[in-house]
Amino acid sequence: MLAKSDNLLAILWLLRSEKKVTAKQIAEQLEMNIRTVYRYIETLSMSGVPVVAETGPNGGYTLLNHFADAPLYFDQKEQNALYHAAIFAEEAGYYGNATLKNAVLKIRRHSKISIEKTLNPPTDTLAIVHQAAPLSVESVHHLSSIENAILKGMSIEINYRRPNMGKSELRMIDPYKIIYWKNAWYVMGHCYLRDAIRNFKVNRIEKLTVTTLSFTLPITFIGSDAFLNNLLPSIEYSGTNIDLIIEGTETAVEELCRHWYLKACVKYKEEKRVIFTLEQEALNMYIPGLLITYGTSIQIISPLDTKQKIVRRLLELVEFHS
Repeated sequence: MLAKSDNLLAILWLLRSEKKVTAKQIAEQLEMNIRTVYRYIETLSMSGVPVVAETGPNGGYTLLNHFADAPLYFDQKEQNALYHAAIFAEEAGYYGNATLKNAVLKIRRHSKISIEKTLNPPTDTLAIVHQAAPLSVESVHHLSSIENAILKGMSIEINYRRPNMGKSELRMIDPYKIIYWKNAWYVMGHCYLRDAIRNFKVNRIEKLTVTTLSFTLPITFIGSDAFLNNLLPSIEYSGTNIDLIIEGTETAVEELCRHWYLKACVKYKEEKRVIFTLEQEALNMYIPGLLITYGTSIQIISPLDTKQKIVRRLLELVEFHS
């Protein structure tokens, strides 16, 4: 049996149709007693919904036009877009999955309720092929707590275990934003221990406590930029910029230009050729390992020492595995 709020929403969907709908039709569609329908119609009217009742042989209930067009309602394309967005979120491992499924159920349920099929259900035209790592119950709880702390502007204390560390360490954080990146969830915020913005992987949090201390989000804070900047290990930059020239297949060049780090370094791009401008240290430290994964689909034109570094890395791998 539907909850009262669901029944009210279902009746609104029926009233939204351009045709008059009688109490008998509503009762049949929603499988309820006709007296219950009258009570729901009265509840809607008392709450400010402009229900127009017409008596007589051709009578029935309708809504005033301005209310029928209100943003509360979604047309077919909007329903499909919301439904598909929900599929994306679920396949990505969204931590509010239970609530999300309930919302999608309501969209599908109410969109099916119609007179003469004037409203169609969201279409199942989209499938996502993706295997997100399942979230543990503990991580779901942590993410919900972090979200509430962000909304209320409250600091959190976490016991955080860094990679290759035997035990966790206590950190006090002002949580600014929850980030989903490469199948993993992060909380980004001001770390009191480092006195700087840091990223913390949620599945490495062993314990989380929302404190009574409040904070204010800095006006200058930009989430995505700060997150990506913190992903690279800190290195001392010399200020020397080098052009990295690469030729390759159209697909490989396009993928390189979409890389989270390299996309901000594109200087010039053609279909099968791209020039990146990078710091010398970053070019030496990170790029050879990255480019190895593209195999023979790309070729380094310049600088030559980057090509030589890739060859040395490959020889090291061959020696290690032989």
